Amino acid sequence: MTAPLTAAQDAAGRLPSSAKSPDPVLTKNNLSVYRQGLELLLLACFVGLISWQIFVPPFIGLADNGDFPKVTGRLSIGPKGPYEKFNYFTSDYVHSPRYHWKGKVILSEVAPAWLATSLVRNVTRSDSFDIRYLGAVHLALLALAYYLLLTLLRGFHLAVTLGVSGLALFIFTDAAYISYLNSFYSDVTAFLGLLLMVGSALHIMLDARPGWKMWSIFVFSALLFITSKGQHGMWGGFAALFVWYAATRPASRIPHKPAIGLCVVLLAVTTAEFFITPREYKAQALFNLVFFKLLKDSPRPAEDLRQLNLESTDAQYVGLTAYSTGSPAKDPNWLRAFYKRVGYKSVARFYLSHPLRMLSILRGDLYFAALLQTGFGNYRREDGFPPRTQARRFTAWSRWRSDLFMRYPVSVLLWYIAVAAGCLWYMFRAARPISRAGAIICLGLAFLAALEYSFASLAEAVETHRHLFIFQTLTDVTVCFAAAALLSLTEQLRPPKSGSEGAC
Repeated sequence: MTAPLTAAQDAAGRLPSSAKSPDPVLTKNNLSVYRQGLELLLLACFVGLISWQIFVPPFIGLADNGDFPKVTGRLSIGPKGPYEKFNYFTSDYVHSPRYHWKGKVILSEVAPAWLATSLVRNVTRSDSFDIRYLGAVHLALLALAYYLLLTLLRGFHLAVTLGVSGLALFIFTDAAYISYLNSFYSDVTAFLGLLLMVGSALHIMLDARPGWKMWSIFVFSALLFITSKGQHGMWGGFAALFVWYAATRPASRIPHKPAIGLCVVLLAVTTAEFFITPREYKAQALFNLVFFKLLKDSPRPAEDLRQLNLESTDAQYVGLTAYSTGSPAKDPNWLRAFYKRVGYKSVARFYLSHPLRMLSILRGDLYFAALLQTGFGNYRREDGFPPRTQARRFTAWSRWRSDLFMRYPVSVLLWYIAVAAGCLWYMFRAARPISRAGAIICLGLAFLAALEYSFASLAEAVETHRHLFIFQTLTDVTVCFAAAALLSLTEQLRPPKSGSEGAC
């Protein structure tokens, strides 16, 4: 799964193909063994830190907000004890026909959950299920994504390898990410699919003739991401666009017919994901957006009601969500009529006629998301913590970033402007193909992050912090890209050293 080290790939901090150490101890084979040992050590640290959080009591997970049955219902499993909605993380489940429920939407999280529950049930012959088995399946996919990063860094200077892999280890072992592994949320497969897509895409770009294994990982991870939930399924065109770019670039040797077939499959799944999302779900989200976000703090509610094709009597629902007591959205007939009358076209026209309101919402969600993003992770009731206690270990990165967002919300905008500028510079000025390829992928991720944030902020109103989870992930991935670029540039500008140290 490792791309061959060619002369075209000697940029961005990679070792020159002619670099040889005068130290007889550090032969080419010994250096390779040394690097492989370093990879195993980093991978062991990565898996160990995550295992400590999700397997060793008091381990963490995420409390159910009511979404778990979308996955667990299809598997006929439910909480073994009392239903701890929001307050505590539940780890013990049981198979029972009374929990069977097929929702109107199919999520890719059903796949790893089915795998974990089926294996456990066939091996133990028990109806009990510990969610940590699902955490182990999620961990295997996350470890694969980190392994792709480690193999991608083979041949780079030691400073680049340690800097990028160490930063990724620090960021992606944070409780804000790891708590998702012990949960049935559909965001898990979106998160895992995204990281696997990025890693496999970089491998594909570095190898003129990528093998079927790497292409299989990319397609598998793209399907995981697209089918995770409707919010992410809309962006499947990015994956199809990458396949086409990888196949048509001058250095590529990928046959066009298979590439076209992959593009068609990815676009077909993207289209299907959009159309199979039940109208009921869209209508509930629209109700939350209109009455809980747009009209809740409106300076001119009567005028806004009119622009959104609502009656003055609808003002009584301002401040309610589709799940609130007394909400008319619980009546299917009323909800269908509301969706038909308002629709997202009315919301789009509302934003266009109130650009300052739209910008205010986008800016305000930076504070909101930063406030609730810190830590994440919940404990079980039996571990003795108060209700809704969040994780207290491995939260340094998420706390630092949340504090930065709270103090300087404009920093994230400045960050993406800097990322875009750096990517454009590399795309048009860098002499090496590897630099241009990495810049193109990073620029695509930055554009995807802008879409993810805009959609979560302008089209969602409840649990915005959770809907911004993939935006947070994309931001951290671009941080790793920036670290790689800066460390590589530093290595290129540093005078060559003599002896074995220079070769490493």
